[in-house]
Amino acid sequence: AENTSSSKRQPNEFSATLNGAVNDEVDDTKTIGEAALIEERRRRREAIKNKYRSQASPLLVQALQLGAGPNSASPGPESAATTPGRSESPPSSAPRTPQDLSAPQSPAEVNFDANTDLSNPLKGSPSADGPSAADYDPTADMEEERARHDKRLFKEDEASIEHAEHQVIEQMKESSAAPFKPNDEFDMFADADDDDDMFAEAPMKPKTEAKAAQALDANLMDNWDDAEGYYNTILGELIQDRYHVTQNLGRGMFSSVVRATDRHTGNAVAIKIVRNNETMRKAGMKEIDILQDIAANDPEDKKHLIRLEGSFDHKGHLCMVFESLSMNLREVLKKFGRDVGINIKAIRAYAQQLFMGLSVLKKCQYIHADLKPDNILVNEARSTIKICDLGSASPITENATAPYLVSRFYRAPEVILGVPYDYGVDMWSIGCTLYELHTGKILFTGRNNNGMLRAIMECRGKFPHKVLRRGSLSFDYFDDLLNFRSEEVDKVTGRTVVRMIDIKPKPVKDLRSRLMPKDRRMNEQERKELEQFIDLLEKCLDLRPEKRITPNDALKHPFLLKVKA
Repeated sequence: AENTSSSKRQPNEFSATLNGAVNDEVDDTKTIGEAALIEERRRRREAIKNKYRSQASPLLVQALQLGAGPNSASPGPESAATTPGRSESPPSSAPRTPQDLSAPQSPAEVNFDANTDLSNPLKGSPSADGPSAADYDPTADMEEERARHDKRLFKEDEASIEHAEHQVIEQMKESSAAPFKPNDEFDMFADADDDDDMFAEAPMKPKTEAKAAQALDANLMDNWDDAEGYYNTILGELIQDRYHVTQNLGRGMFSSVVRATDRHTGNAVAIKIVRNNETMRKAGMKEIDILQDIAANDPEDKKHLIRLEGSFDHKGHLCMVFESLSMNLREVLKKFGRDVGINIKAIRAYAQQLFMGLSVLKKCQYIHADLKPDNILVNEARSTIKICDLGSASPITENATAPYLVSRFYRAPEVILGVPYDYGVDMWSIGCTLYELHTGKILFTGRNNNGMLRAIMECRGKFPHKVLRRGSLSFDYFDDLLNFRSEEVDKVTGRTVVRMIDIKPKPVKDLRSRLMPKDRRMNEQERKELEQFIDLLEKCLDLRPEKRITPNDALKHPFLLKVKA
């Protein structure tokens, strides 16, 4: 569980210290008041930034503007900075193919017209108060969350603040050459962070001549890896005398992905190159076994799970070759439904395919454990999706209590509470994903697991006592009477405090009020579709894991049956 020691400090601790210092006539040093302390921290941060401003690269200059204020919008095609190792899409390990910026031609039955007037993103938005799903980076967020947990960064004293500031500066200095790392100081949803929006459309790069494919001589390099164990890909390299590497697609936490041309077939493929690490190699071998088992249970490739075409070792790295697809669903939201969502007919088609994929996973007794828009790929026509990145997947028999399993905003409450979990964790993640597709907004957001539980209860109501009593971690968040202890940051002192929160059984901002506000105008057909969609989401997001809808039952839900005009 996360360190909450700072939350146990007495509220008047600072005042007592201050009064003692003032009354000490021997000591001439005056204790800084709260306002002065905040101002001193601000000046120190500015001094650190100014120290590096003179030697800043363009990307560092951009990073140093993180405190510029609300006018610091995400860089557009003409102003965005380009970082080596980062692509237009999130640096996940999902295989995909880069796309141009032109809008695709989608089939009529799966068009991507948003649910509201695109000329005014705020007009008629079903959920204008949530953070944008298009700009969220779950990979960086997960790295940051693990860093906070491992390094106990929740302890908000001067030492942790200085440590965080040092890490920010070091990342700024290295950002032009190193793979993307999370920012340890700034809120990922603050306006300032948008200056380095990894989902911003990248500027056009000068075209480079395609290099002739050639195998590289191992004697020409002392080390094929960087300091973190990622493979140093060289464009034009011929791997296994077969795959001509043409482009870097990005890096995830466990691997990098490159685009290559298969010289045997002439087709484009995506190659996932696992980091040179024994633990990650074992995880990669496990992923291969799972993918092969799934393929054996879906011989006709009709169940919407990514296809593994082969695997091999290359200079100490385990490599996996995948079919190449177009973009992931977060990119779809960014291009077609930022802050407003996509057409409900497209959501229906995607939902049906997702539940088909989950049905195969359940048949094979696997939990994906990391479902989110980033790990769902679409083809070029945007009509077919496939679930990818099974690096976190495991057999149902191997599930164990892990409070940081699944990216945080898609994490089922039973995982946080330490309740034994099963296939329902994937269904919860799909419910969150479908909500994002419809609204363009993230449903549940919290800075940590405590914040996630509060966000969930504010939408879905109180947890049944039976569920809480089953959780091995429940009393990290609830007292003996099962009242919720909410961790909040004091706006003045910056310290974490705990206060008891009364959660209403029937929240005001439930799913229905978010998706069907009173001022939203709809015809009878639209209302019927939305009613069915809300009912499906409520069944996906049931707080009782055992009552959550199953994939096969979801496929029979009225929302997925074609509505006749």
